[in-house]
Amino acid sequence: MILFLSCNQDDHDLYSFDPRILEEKSVLLSDIADDITFIPFDNSVPLDLIYSDILFCRNSIYLSTKDNGILAFSRSGKFIRPIGTKGRGPGEYTYCYDLAIDEDKEIIYTIDNRIIKVYSGTGRFIRSFSVEDIGSIDNIDFIDSKLFVIFDMNDALNMNDAKTELAWLALDSLCKIVWKQERRLPGFEANYGFGSGTYRFMNQLFYWNFFTDTVYSILPDFTETPSFVIKAGDHRLPKGRINSLAVLEGKLIVKNVFETKRFLVIRYSFNKPTLVLIEKENYGHFLSYMSGDDGGLFEWNLTGGITDDLSGGPAFLPHSSFEENGVEYMFGLIDPWEIKSHVDSPDFKNVKPIFPEKKKELKNLAASLKETDNPVLVLVRLKN
Repeated sequence: MILFLSCNQDDHDLYSFDPRILEEKSVLLSDIADDITFIPFDNSVPLDLIYSDILFCRNSIYLSTKDNGILAFSRSGKFIRPIGTKGRGPGEYTYCYDLAIDEDKEIIYTIDNRIIKVYSGTGRFIRSFSVEDIGSIDNIDFIDSKLFVIFDMNDALNMNDAKTELAWLALDSLCKIVWKQERRLPGFEANYGFGSGTYRFMNQLFYWNFFTDTVYSILPDFTETPSFVIKAGDHRLPKGRINSLAVLEGKLIVKNVFETKRFLVIRYSFNKPTLVLIEKENYGHFLSYMSGDDGGLFEWNLTGGITDDLSGGPAFLPHSSFEENGVEYMFGLIDPWEIKSHVDSPDFKNVKPIFPEKKKELKNLAASLKETDNPVLVLVRLKN
């Protein structure tokens, strides 16, 4: 694997590593962070399958779930209200796979098949915008007063053989198109799924797709430039149809990408689920392997990540990051059964963390949880 990091298209600093020979190099949470907080989501609304997005805005946390739709919680994990309503009636949504938020106005956007639906922070339906004639949506994100709609590169997912010519488009607050970006590459015809994502960093929007090797950044003036490249070489995923998932064994599958001021964070699967943090300043790295059920494209029951020496808790597996009032945070989710099992272990009983009071808080939290309770949000404050 070769990775290029660049501030602009013509000035590449090269960092390269090969996942076949990359050695494990552990990192302690205290090396990158100075505080950790565990926030249990209350159980008044069951959180079944949580989709990928957890958004922080003002005093609220927003997330989307399979059965109960979009939900708003307080920063302490208390349920506030649903956002919109699941259903097939006017103003309702059937699916809510992805979320984006206008943080200034606290307006929430979601994907309902090929329709963008818009809701206020109080849950009121505002408007909708259809891209039925354009293509299948991969992701949405909001930055600089614009909603960006990223289209799927996998044309096999497009209904009625519709193949969009757009990589993405930008909408204003009234859902009027203000920019269309054509594809740089032709679409693919894979029959085994999709994988992509967006993240925001330093007032730029970044998007990636595991069929391509380039992560692009979008500037406020809609200029699109390659930000970095992940070269999988012979381990690249096939872009066409396959007869068996066994074909994907030994392939590099990128699962998540995001940045902080210090690190580029990539989670991928290459024979085993892996988390790597790449130092931007010197291209050094920290790498840890995770355990669980890894089916290549799909993962579940993953454990492992960054060793928590702040509270002595389970290893921290970051999902993403955000900045608030000049402070950076990483966050992730952990199931109650994992917390309870860890607290009952000899390792926890014997550990001497940096903050003994955090260990005591975690022990009390574990005692209050049932294994079937809602997940716990883990919020980590990064060092400056």
